[in-house]
Amino acid sequence: MFKPSFPLLLIASILLLLAGCDGHSRTLYVRAEGDKAGPWSVGATTLFVHGSPDVPALVAEVAASLALDANKSETNCYSTRPTSRNVFHMCARQDEDGQWRVALMDWPTIKRSDVSRKAEQLLRGHLAAPR
Repeated sequence: MFKPSFPLLLIASILLLLAGCDGHSRTLYVRAEGDKAGPWSVGATTLFVHGSPDVPALVAEVAASLALDANKSETNCYSTRPTSRNVFHMCARQDEDGQWRVALMDWPTIKRSDVSRKAEQLLRGHLAAPR
């Protein structure tokens, strides 16, 4: 039976770190006030809103304010220009039930970028219902 050694585990860990990771993801579920929250996950939150906001237009407005580029192959998706360290994507999708979700993704780093934090702050400012 194979028994891993410490040096082998150390080398494998370093290679995994150098190769990158799955990135950092945050999902914002947009729901009408009084609806149930979106599915739970570590990187998800539900924003309760009044009325029926035009989520794609708001996402486009936030993308423009952050100087993100529109994705030519996908509608309602925007991203930063790739750098040697990171690329940030923001996409709005309508689920089968008509509810909107906005995905904020940093890749390949697990650290959340400043542009991701700013995008969420701006979206919350536009979408969150006053309490």
